[in-house]
Amino acid sequence: MTDFAAGSMSQVSYVTEATFGTTPPAPSMVALRNVSCSLQLTKDTFQSREIRSDRQITDFRHGTHQIGGDIAFELSWSEFDTLFKAGFCGTWQTLMSITSATIGCRTTGSRIYSASVTFTAFNTGDCIYVTGFTGAGIGTNGIHLVTGASSATLFCAYSTLASKAAGSTINVKRLSSLRNGTTERSFTFERGYTDITLY
Repeated sequence: MTDFAAGSMSQVSYVTEATFGTTPPAPSMVALRNVSCSLQLTKDTFQSREIRSDRQITDFRHGTHQIGGDIAFELSWSEFDTLFKAGFCGTWQTLMSITSATIGCRTTGSRIYSASVTFTAFNTGDCIYVTGFTGAGIGTNGIHLVTGASSATLFCAYSTLASKAAGSTINVKRLSSLRNGTTERSFTFERGYTDITLY
């Protein structure tokens, strides 16, 4: 009796290619969480539309093979980071944290400053999470977008910073973010039916 594949036992996996179109030897496939997959092999065909008295087809030719379809998914934390990185041709910025009692904030210019801490590792477009301000500076605690950075100053936008001189222990953490780039990446995708061991 022929075994029939069960939809609940199917899986989609992928691996990053070092060279476009070349699957790495003995690849370590990464299972991709999904809700449905319609990837399949198709082939173009070309058929003449000429009308003939004998009702036959004048010409029929095969075209190219191609893979097509959709992978539907529910967005999950960190699950698709590799694919997002490829889509933006960019890189993920790693988490970074600075803690110091010499950090202050100022409403004018929406800036966070320090006399001793250097902010050169931060970049325009980074999202930062600030904690530790108290009293008049408590309004600065939270998430801010960096629009400019120098060795002693972080300029922020889309948020209103309070004014508070340095003195409290302040933590400025760069959140993980995806920066746009120009690095092209490609993948090999595999559709598997594990219950009948067919890939």
